Amino acid sequence: MKKGNNAISISLSQKAEVATEKYAELFYFAPLGYYTLTNDGKIIDLNLIGSQILGRERTSLINSQLCLYVSDDSRQVFKLFFEKMFQTKSKETCEVTISTNGNSPIYVLLVGIIIKNGEQCLVTAFDITERRLITEAQEFLLKCGYHGSGEDFFESLSRYLAKSLEMEYVCIDRLEGDGLTAQTVAIYNDGKFDTNVAYALKETPCGDVVGKTVCCFPKDVCELFPHDASLQDLKAVSYIGTTLWSFDGKAIGLIAVIGRKPLKNPDLAATVLKMVSVRAAGELERNLAESALKKSEVQLLELNATKDKFFNIVAHDLKNPFTSLLGSSELLSANIDKMNNESIRKLAMILNDSAKGGYAILQNLLDWSRSQTGLLEFNPERVKLNDLIAENISNLQLPAANKEINLNSDSDENIYLFADRNMVNTVLRNLLSNAVKFTPRFGKIVVGARIASDEVIISVKDSGIGISKDKIEKLFRIDTKHSEPGTDNEQGTGLGLKLSKEFVEKQGGKIWVESIENQGSDFIFSIPLNGTEAER
Repeated sequence: MKKGNNAISISLSQKAEVATEKYAELFYFAPLGYYTLTNDGKIIDLNLIGSQILGRERTSLINSQLCLYVSDDSRQVFKLFFEKMFQTKSKETCEVTISTNGNSPIYVLLVGIIIKNGEQCLVTAFDITERRLITEAQEFLLKCGYHGSGEDFFESLSRYLAKSLEMEYVCIDRLEGDGLTAQTVAIYNDGKFDTNVAYALKETPCGDVVGKTVCCFPKDVCELFPHDASLQDLKAVSYIGTTLWSFDGKAIGLIAVIGRKPLKNPDLAATVLKMVSVRAAGELERNLAESALKKSEVQLLELNATKDKFFNIVAHDLKNPFTSLLGSSELLSANIDKMNNESIRKLAMILNDSAKGGYAILQNLLDWSRSQTGLLEFNPERVKLNDLIAENISNLQLPAANKEINLNSDSDENIYLFADRNMVNTVLRNLLSNAVKFTPRFGKIVVGARIASDEVIISVKDSGIGISKDKIEKLFRIDTKHSEPGTDNEQGTGLGLKLSKEFVEKQGGKIWVESIENQGSDFIFSIPLNGTEAER
């Protein structure tokens, strides 16, 4: 009998040993972190996950204080959790941040229970880093709201991403034009912000993000982008970026986050970045819409102001030729039976000049209105420049002869333009009319043209009264009134130079004036040589 009892005793002992070994194995390889602590917080035992959470070798953690590995901002929370557990002898929980050995901090949920008659406790650690970061991302988006300015939002977003992902550099860009140029909305670089930096994406790693939902490189970034000096300067080893998509599926922006140490969980970082990118894209679209609206408002105000001044110019300048027409026609009608042929001829010339002046105003007004409403099309064709010059000189020979002004051309015979005939004609007509108007009797006007590198330079030079420097700045502006009577009290249209400027610029050229008071003026404009040729 004793022999049998001994056999049973040995069998139970062996089973206990096996059970203990299985428990130890289960404890050691459990998917959660476990720590057995004394009542003063010293680690008696821990499993593999527990050591991995703390970022240290298991053997080096035995007999050390667990609170030493809790980050400073969580240490008081851990202390209260530990004290309350032993005081109440009940299960307690808390969330703390664990300072790992040189890696990113880990958020953990601790659950503690008393064992060994109150002398020890068992603390289970759940890694809630992913849940915590996602929750923080949601809280950030809710906290920002939709009422703040775009600039404040993007700066806040940059600061949040740098902190939550533990990265040193965040860049948020708005794509422009062909999508290969970016305008920086916000740059966060080690706590400092910068904005309004434009660059070509093909010269930077950000260009590799365009068109991709998420692009993540948990490798040596300097090896991936050896050409990028800025990343070399940052000593970057981690790079993660995403494209910002508009509501209709167009790539409108980028977010790039760069760090000097490896990302512990690139997939989690990508998840956070994708979460905030939806809101960031919405803010970017809102900013673009607001900018466009503000620009439209400014343009509308400018157009209204221009319209008012334009109507004032037209009303004033139309009044002068019609006053002359009415007065001269009334004088002729009342006294024609008493007038000789010479008097009638003079009145007829006055009537003709007044009619031409009114017609010129109406022609300029028509051209201007068609230009402003988009009805005036740009129709370039091959035109012989000298023919246009000769035509306009011929049309103005009579008023020039009345003032005994020598009006001629000094342009090359064989210059051909590929330009809009009507626009060039309008510019020449207005410049020559002004020259005749402001040149005194016995003066001289010369129209010249020459080819200079990649453009044709055309000038109308007179020996007239000249223009002061302060008035030159106002000559081509629609928002200013600058129409003075000529040397024989001729009235101007007030639109000629402004219309000329617009027509020259529509063809890619420039217009300017060189003038000295009482010594004459030289009005010059250029037409690009694209399609323009000189026949030899």
